[in-house]
Parts: sequence; C-alpha cells; structure tokens
Amino acid sequence: VALPFQDYFQFLVNDGLKAYDVPDIAGLRIAVPQYGTDAIRSFFAIADHYDLPVDKIRWIPVSFAEARRGLMAGRYDGIFTVRSLRDPGLVRLFDDAQLKRKGLRYLPVRQAAAIALKRPFLGSGIIPQGAFNGIAAVPAFDTPTSTIDRILVSRESVPSGAIRELTSILFDHRLDIAIRFPLAAQMRQPDSDSGMTVALHEGAAAYYNREKPSFLESNAEPLGLGLTLLAMLG
Repeated sequence: VALPFQDYFQFLVNDGLKAYDVPDIAGLRIAVPQYGTDAIRSFFAIADHYDLPVDKIRWIPVSFAEARRGLMAGRYDGIFTVRSLRDPGLVRLFDDAQLKRKGLRYLPVRQAAAIALKRPFLGSGIIPQGAFNGIAAVPAFDTPTSTIDRILVSRESVPSGAIRELTSILFDHRLDIAIRFPLAAQMRQPDSDSGMTVALHEGAAAYYNREKPSFLESNAEPLGLGLTLLAMLG
C-alpha cells in the first residue's frame, strides 16, 4: 500500500572505547536483538559483509529495553538495533545519557552501499549530525549506515475501494498525521519500477494513478479517426 518510513541500522558504543568502525566491535560486549527477529538477522548481515570474527564478539541477545538499561549501567559496551530515528525507546536512551552525562558514540557502516549490492532489500542512508542531541552533537558527524523500508501491506482480499480510501487518507492528510507522528512526513509511494517484492494493491494503484488519463482519454484522437473511417466505409 505504502512505504511509511525507514529504519536505520544503529551501532552505539560507550564514548570512552577505542572503537570507531564496525570491525572494532570484536572483543566488546554488544547487546543485539533477540533470536528469531529480523533485527538479529540484520546484525548477521553486517557481520557477514565485514567478515567479523563472530566467535570473538561477546554478543548478547536481549530486548531493546534490557539493552538500553544494560548500556547505561555498564553491563554492555555497545548495542546494535534497527529502529527509526524517532523511536521513543531510542529517544529515551539519549535523554537518560544526557541527564547522567554518559557519552555515547555512533559507529558508521561505511560500506552500506556495498552491502545493498549483495542484499537489494537493504538501502543506504545517513543519520544526520545532531539527530538526537544538538548541544554535544549525537551523532558527532553525518553517519552512513544501512537502512530498510517499513512496508504497509494489506490482504489482497480487502476491497479496492477501502484501500483507495486508506491511501487517500495517508497522503491527502499527511501533514495532519505528521503533527501527531513526525515520521509520517516520510510516507512515500512504492516504486513499481524498482522491483517490489509485494505487488501493489489495486486500490492503492487506483489512488496513485488517479491523475493519469484513462485509455479512452489518452487515445481519443486515434479512436475518433478509426470510427470516422469505419463510418465512411459503411
């Protein structure tokens, strides 16, 4: 139906550590997402690309809430997560770090574009400097990383009229939605030319193609000529 927003691959470490790139996490205690989640598979996609010595990484699969608490308490040296840049849990983490004067640093995924070549469902993007804190900027610089689209899907059996109305609400009232949920400003139409993995619902397609002329409108002149010739022949 639509692409609501992007999630970003995020490596965070304690600022005092000598870790400045993804390979530097070897030997560190890294909290990663729980088994069976897409996020843990995302971690292994990065590990595979960088050929990380997985046996030397002290990675601990836990919930994000536990990862956040453990990072602040010093039980973990860093965390890996796949989240939006306005995720409430992530925002709370940086609020807590600022209150407790605990320095956190992002590790860039500099080869994100190369990773996307191997895994086309991934993209590459930038976490802007100061996205979470503008005084002592976090991140300290524009940070490249891998991204993945959130996708809004529907069962094929849902009536096209209902999906067209839903799509209309999402895009025609995007500003109103963004006031309550800022990430809605990123809402965009799926690009059918880029090789979507899920077909576009006909109701959503009807909304996106609403301004395109119909077959009769776009072929009015040749059809008119054909009718004239048929009339003359008759």
